[in-house]
Amino acid sequence: LLQNLQRNDNVVITAAPTAANDAGNTTSLTTETVSAMPTIVTGGFIEPGLVDAFTVSTTVFLDLGTGDGTYEQCNAGSPAPGQGLYNDVRLTVNGSHTNDDACADVPGINISKSLVGVVESANPGEYEVTYSLQVGNSGGLDGNYDLTDTFSPNNNVVVVVAPVVANDAVNTSSTSVEAVGAYPAVVTGGTIEPGLIDAFTVTATVRLDLNAGDGSYELCNGSAVSPGEGLYNLATLTVNGSDKTDTACGDLPNVEISKILLGVAPSAAFGEYDVTYSVQVSNSGGLSAGYALTDSFSPDNNVVVSAGPSAANDVANTSSATIEAIGAFPTIVASGTIEPGQVDAFTVTATLKVDLSSGDGSYETCTAGAPLSGEGLFNEATVSVNGVDISDNACGEVPNVKVNKTLLSVLPSATPGEFDVLYALQVSNSGGLTGNYDLVDEFTPNSNVVISAGPTAQNDAPNTTSPTIESVGPPLTMIIGGTIEPGRVDAFTISATVKIDLSMGDGSYEACNAASPVAGEGLYNQARMVVNGEHTLDDACGDLPNVEISKTLVGVVESAVPGEFDVSYSLRVSNSGGLDGTYDLTDSFGANDNVVISTGPIVANDVPNTTSGTTEIVGAFPSIVSGGTIEPGLVDAFTVTATVKVDLGVGDGSYESCSAGTPAAGEGLYNEAILTVNGSDTTDDVCADIPNVEISKTLVGIVESATPGAFNVTYLLQVSNSGGLDGTYDLVDTFSPNNNVVISAGPTAANDAAFTTSSTTETVGAFPGIVTGGTIEPGLVDAFTVTATVKVDLLTGDGSYEACSAGSPTAGEGLYNEATVTVNNNDTTDDACGDLPVVEISKTLVDVIESATPGEFNVTYLLQVSNNGALDAHYDLEDTFTPNDNVVISSGPGAANDATNTTSPSVETVATFPNIVLNGLVEGGKTDAFTVTATVKIDLTAGDGSYEACSTGTPATGEGLYNEATLTVNGSDTTDDACGDLPHVEISKTLVGVVEGVAPGEFDVTYSLRVSNRGGLDGAYDLTDVFDPNNNIVIVSGPTAANDAGNTSSTSVETIGAFPSIVSGGTIESGLVDAFTVTATVKLDLSSGDGNYEVCSGGTPAAGEGLYNQAVLTVNNQDTTDEACGDVPNVEIRKTVASFGISATPGAFDVVYLLEVSNTGGLPSNYDLTDNYSPNDNIETLAGPTVANDIGNTTSPTIETVGAYPAAVTG
Repeated sequence: LLQNLQRNDNVVITAAPTAANDAGNTTSLTTETVSAMPTIVTGGFIEPGLVDAFTVSTTVFLDLGTGDGTYEQCNAGSPAPGQGLYNDVRLTVNGSHTNDDACADVPGINISKSLVGVVESANPGEYEVTYSLQVGNSGGLDGNYDLTDTFSPNNNVVVVVAPVVANDAVNTSSTSVEAVGAYPAVVTGGTIEPGLIDAFTVTATVRLDLNAGDGSYELCNGSAVSPGEGLYNLATLTVNGSDKTDTACGDLPNVEISKILLGVAPSAAFGEYDVTYSVQVSNSGGLSAGYALTDSFSPDNNVVVSAGPSAANDVANTSSATIEAIGAFPTIVASGTIEPGQVDAFTVTATLKVDLSSGDGSYETCTAGAPLSGEGLFNEATVSVNGVDISDNACGEVPNVKVNKTLLSVLPSATPGEFDVLYALQVSNSGGLTGNYDLVDEFTPNSNVVISAGPTAQNDAPNTTSPTIESVGPPLTMIIGGTIEPGRVDAFTISATVKIDLSMGDGSYEACNAASPVAGEGLYNQARMVVNGEHTLDDACGDLPNVEISKTLVGVVESAVPGEFDVSYSLRVSNSGGLDGTYDLTDSFGANDNVVISTGPIVANDVPNTTSGTTEIVGAFPSIVSGGTIEPGLVDAFTVTATVKVDLGVGDGSYESCSAGTPAAGEGLYNEAILTVNGSDTTDDVCADIPNVEISKTLVGIVESATPGAFNVTYLLQVSNSGGLDGTYDLVDTFSPNNNVVISAGPTAANDAAFTTSSTTETVGAFPGIVTGGTIEPGLVDAFTVTATVKVDLLTGDGSYEACSAGSPTAGEGLYNEATVTVNNNDTTDDACGDLPVVEISKTLVDVIESATPGEFNVTYLLQVSNNGALDAHYDLEDTFTPNDNVVISSGPGAANDATNTTSPSVETVATFPNIVLNGLVEGGKTDAFTVTATVKIDLTAGDGSYEACSTGTPATGEGLYNEATLTVNGSDTTDDACGDLPHVEISKTLVGVVEGVAPGEFDVTYSLRVSNRGGLDGAYDLTDVFDPNNNIVIVSGPTAANDAGNTSSTSVETIGAFPSIVSGGTIESGLVDAFTVTATVKLDLSSGDGNYEVCSGGTPAAGEGLYNQAVLTVNNQDTTDEACGDVPNVEIRKTVASFGISATPGAFDVVYLLEVSNTGGLPSNYDLTDNYSPNDNIETLAGPTVANDIGNTTSPTIETVGAYPAAVTG
């Protein structure tokens, strides 16, 4: 016995094969001597029926590096040398060799670890790191293993969420999923099949914090990573007590920001400064990082930015390989990337100046150690990395030099008529840097002011806080190259002596403009300071006295006496100068010679409008004040009142109204006031007129309303004033139509903006009051509309509509309406009148008759449009044919004029259906008539399969032959409908049953026929039946038809005819059923036909199949069929010898017969089965016969119960 181990070349033998006797399995009486391998036994001896047994053992492991690198497994059926642990043994007996082999496999388990990725976490500043672990088996045998994982990152990496292990289903090909343990244990006692992979993921959440470790982040060292570097991770695979490891390492980014102020320099724009900041984003980590960079420029609120801020790349200081795209400020970089060890550099620039009027008025300098937003030129940059914001700031200063000038005093001079004026100038620096300046002063008073001394400039030592006193020159060159420190003041005064002489200027003294005085006004004085090329101005101004007169008309109102008016004037004496003034005041009333003064004029103090501190004593008209005094900026006010009326009989008979621009004495209510100041007279006049109010009323129109049968009527009322003074009035309206007119809405009144020319819109009251206390200006119009919605209803009145009289309509006619205007207790009226039409629609179903086309019907409707009013009316007429969805329209609908029922003198043009008439005209008291026709039939396959008849009282769309007509009058719809029905007779045929007949082999078959009417009218029909079974079916008796009383709901029983005719001229009522049965007795005889019984087709049986039967229903010359089909069984038996073989009993044989009972018919059948075993009389039966089910050849879904032989199956 010789053995040969021919293993795969990747299998390494660590202990050589050895052989030994296997005493447990040896039955031989002698124990063989085992030789050294490869020989096991030489000259061995084995007795008959006995066994010599041996074992061969060796120690091996799989190493793909020792062979061709591909382990080849044992071929399960026929292993060969070079596969697995292939071992061959050769037995030599009497020189003849016999070989046998065996083959087994070894596992080869390896570990692979990689970094899947480092991605930003949902939590700001944190990262999720994921590693992949894969355990593979390159051998040919299942292998067991343990797997652990060790996470040893750099000591500056903080583990936020501890490592978690999970199965990686996507990359796992192993058929069994390992149970994952608690970290660091990944798998304990795992199993991996040959050629498959167990895959796992290890995830952790980390962040970089240099304060948590030694402060120096150590990157992963390329291919030779070590614990404490980056995100170092070690996996350990233990197989059969031996460890294998693999590592993976990744890095984190560490993004930082730095910001500094590069400089503040004077700008090209005068008074402004250019400021520049540097921003640098760096990455001291080991992984590229995405970031967003924004900049916040938050200087003191008194700093005005005239240009920028704007950002730009600083290419000189950028080391990153890519230049970032700069966004719109405050965004510098929206989505940047910074590589490890690199820098992205940027500059931020702005042009600005200090303007204390733009903020709180107090410039705040930068805090030395930690500046804040709102100080100096504070600027902060923020870099956002993974949801975490990191900021740095810089702050600088800018000077703010301002000049302030004020008028200190204007005092009488020692020289009579002259005044000494004194101004103060102060130069201050509210900024944070020392500023340089030049200062000049210009005195440019009103041209009527004469300067008798000065102006001169000098230092104001008490108000100066600057440590240096400036050298002061003449006003036009006061200071050249002055210096002012932050928070300090240089103070100066300017003085001059002046007087007013109107002969020296333009003769009109112009006082200082209080808000913004300019050169040439009062005592105007301006200082101009130049700082950094920018000119800053400040001025001061004072005044002298200037007394003026103003006269206005307060109002002309109706007096308590009818026809008279009370007129009131206002006089105002004011002082727009700066000193008190004295004056005299008189008044002159010079009205038109047709104006009669019944009371007055009377003068009085106007206390509410007087602001002067003293009240003047009023004299007798025309003298008002003598020796009055008015203070600067104040007013003495007076009123002059009189009661007047126009009387053309007292004058020239022609009232002359006031001239628009320059009225004169003798016009309207002309009045003039005279102001005397220091012997000089100044006058002012005013003029007014008297009103003349009139009324006009017209009918605008009568149009059809949105409400069917109703009309909107509109009247126009115009109140005009041909006089010269606003007039007040009351306006009411009275609507008195015919008593057959029903008012459904209104009347209501409203302003008519189109015809109104008055500048004020009157408030409209509740009808019949339109305006109470209205005002109408001279030459203008107040216009109003009165609207109502009405219709004619002869049942509400006397039954006789009375139209408007042509010349002079009165109340109770048509739509009579009257307006009344009341002016100064005097009434004036005007009226208007119009008439109405009344248009109605009527629709009826004329008839439904059978069409010439079988199964179809012609339907006709009548439409009538009538006008029962007195006014012609236009209309649109549309027809909508919406029958039940099972009604099919084969022709139409179409419309036509119905001359018989039309009384209108004009025949309308019929439009294309569904439109019948577009813009038709029906005269008062006339009718337009039309017919609508269509040809239809019922087809239940065209709709939902259920015909819905017309509802008795209120049919609706989708029922029967529903048809609706719509009459549109001025956009308002009125409808009327009609509905009729169709018959719909149907046939339904079903197979009731096929049962065994009285005679053996025969079957009784029964069919049910149901004739139903799902329409809305009675239907007439004929019914025949055709029995056309398979040609192997023999009809023993029948077929015959009969009434099926149990399923018949019809009120009349039909007379049954001779088969195949069942019913001739039958009638079926709407919604009822006529039911019948057809019966026959049949049997299956394959010799009577083609010998091949054809069963009924499942979905659509045909003639010649099974027990095929068809019913034919004839309605209105149209045939409808329905069929039913059933089957009969055909049971046959077949017996064969299934097998014949040697029995376990010597000399005996086992014989097996196969019995097959089949059914080639179409209906299940019951049967009994017996067997008769009658062999040759020389055959001895040792066992059986017995019967059993042959499951392998049985196709029936039920297994029969087998009885005791010879009965095989019963029932």
